[in-house]
Amino acid sequence: MPDPPPQEPTPPTPPQAPQPPAALSPAGAQFLGTTDPRALARRLVNHMRKKATVDFSVFPPSLLHQIEQAMILELDAGEIATYGYKLRNMLRFAIAEQTGLVAPHAPVQFKIDSQGTERKPPVALKGRGSVSMQLDGKLEKKDAGDAFVLTYSGDSTGVHWLQFISRRIVIHFPAAGEKKAREVPLQKRYTFKTKTRVVVYTDDPKRPRWSTDGLDPNSPFYEGGNAVKREARLLQLTDSPGPNDMDVKDLFAATNPPSKCISTFTAAAYLIKDREVLYRADLSRSWTITKVGADLKSQGEKWSGRGQAVSKIEPEHRATLALQFPQWDYLPGDRFKPPVPRPSFQPLSLSHPDIVNWPDRPLIDRLRAAAKAANAKLIEDVEEDPDTEALKIHDGSKKDGLNFFAALRGNRTNPVGGETGFVDEAGTYHNPALPHVRAGGLPKVAMILGEDAFQWGAPQAGGSMPNKRDKFYTLGVMRHEMMHGVHGRVAAEWLLKWRDELTRDDFVTWLNKQLGKQLSALEHELVLTGVPPLTTGPTEVLAFTEGFVTALPFLPASPTLAAFAKKEEWPASIAELDGLLRKMGQHVISSDLKAAQDLRLDEVICGVLEKQQRDALVQWMDFLTSVDPEQASAAEKPAAKLFKAAFGSGTQFLLGVRKMAQNC
Repeated sequence: MPDPPPQEPTPPTPPQAPQPPAALSPAGAQFLGTTDPRALARRLVNHMRKKATVDFSVFPPSLLHQIEQAMILELDAGEIATYGYKLRNMLRFAIAEQTGLVAPHAPVQFKIDSQGTERKPPVALKGRGSVSMQLDGKLEKKDAGDAFVLTYSGDSTGVHWLQFISRRIVIHFPAAGEKKAREVPLQKRYTFKTKTRVVVYTDDPKRPRWSTDGLDPNSPFYEGGNAVKREARLLQLTDSPGPNDMDVKDLFAATNPPSKCISTFTAAAYLIKDREVLYRADLSRSWTITKVGADLKSQGEKWSGRGQAVSKIEPEHRATLALQFPQWDYLPGDRFKPPVPRPSFQPLSLSHPDIVNWPDRPLIDRLRAAAKAANAKLIEDVEEDPDTEALKIHDGSKKDGLNFFAALRGNRTNPVGGETGFVDEAGTYHNPALPHVRAGGLPKVAMILGEDAFQWGAPQAGGSMPNKRDKFYTLGVMRHEMMHGVHGRVAAEWLLKWRDELTRDDFVTWLNKQLGKQLSALEHELVLTGVPPLTTGPTEVLAFTEGFVTALPFLPASPTLAAFAKKEEWPASIAELDGLLRKMGQHVISSDLKAAQDLRLDEVICGVLEKQQRDALVQWMDFLTSVDPEQASAAEKPAAKLFKAAFGSGTQFLLGVRKMAQNC
């Protein structure tokens, strides 16, 4: 079938969303004879066995929600496997229909100058029409060869394009000094203008970080703000992504710039009709980014593309849809995979403008600087302005995302610079408990920094502490809380997977059954942090370890008792080390937790620190293991007692760190 010529789309008249009934309609009551959700779940399955048609429009959305939850209790495991997942999709789609979520969007005016010369053979969809693919098209006012075009020819009633994308940029650094040439994945995220879509750059290409693609904040479909042409017998998607070279611009201006960056865009575009999946296109393109003179140059490769008829969406795409637009999770597909593992945080850069130009006051400006320098938006629940990349900070509250709460304080022995918890669907803050209910919005992570992260001393008139902390102390606290944020996000995604299984087991029982199968021993420890008996040891050990290694590059050499007479003036990494040893003394450290800690220590001590920085670390370990108040002078005895009290019981760990630094 030849491709239709480019033409201006004819705007359809969007249907009015039907008003859902307030209660079970007379037709619904007569049809099923009850309003009990469990009884309805049973009768619906009986109708499915008989392959009878059910008109779900006779039920109000509230009752459909109740039936979904009730069927877990009513149906046995065999019935769940045979009918449960399909029934769940039917119930959810009925709600989406009744609430107007599947209505077509008004088209966007665009013009295709060329649909491209590289064309794939049309894919027939078994009586539903066909889809053709062009890979080097050109949109008006765009460079040639940038666009791909997917054209569905057939009845477009109830048909939508649903596209998922992932991004990856690998930074290639040349050899320099004692450092070998290396390739580093970019750690960054960006937010769509809709604010409902967050794209985190992929670290491991075998486990991409996906996002839905589109500009409508209230729908996952690609149409609505994007280049989609809708006609009675046509639905055409056009996309022209670029290399995102703006995200590596600052790297090429740094003291030790990369030789090049390889940027890759990957898309999976599904054609769906109502709650059916008809087709998937897999597309990818890469660019090589280099610096030529004062400008960046991006050389793109040709598009790679493949289309095929399918009947379901992939588990990772289903999970992405459930995270970003849960009301549209009604499409067929296999159960969710375990959450994508998060990579270790990359080291701070001393040349980062927010570290170089560290603000003096107010404290919330220091928090904003610390969050930007530490890359806090890697935690997806941290909000940013998609145009300016300015981070949203809640002042004086505990909401999802990033918060400043001045009243959060500890004491001289145990300062509390921050804490991280969860905010449930109702906006209630929980710490450390993970709200693990079967339905409703997933809990979101709330990271909170208090005045202790920025200042110390007895509060003065007005309640503020008088002494300013070193900026690396604040950055250590920020990375500490970010580690809690990672653990919290992953725990919430395990909660999502539990919900998807439609199991009668409670969350903890189900988690225990996954141990050694889908869930590693370390992940098991970390997820259980948020459920009774709320053993926070594993996440605290790794968070204090992260705070410790974050500030290691800035550890001063040649420590003396005279230089650090006050505990509040200890270097940032030593302050985090103090907290780490306290937590290690309070909790049983499993072999898996210890292995994870050692791996992180080795990554930074041997993979990030320069020789002089490792030498400074060795000096500190020698200092901390040799402090003896009995041998100190009268003037230095108070400082010696402070160090001895904090580190005297941690000699074995300190010697292990020393050995690691010496043997890199």
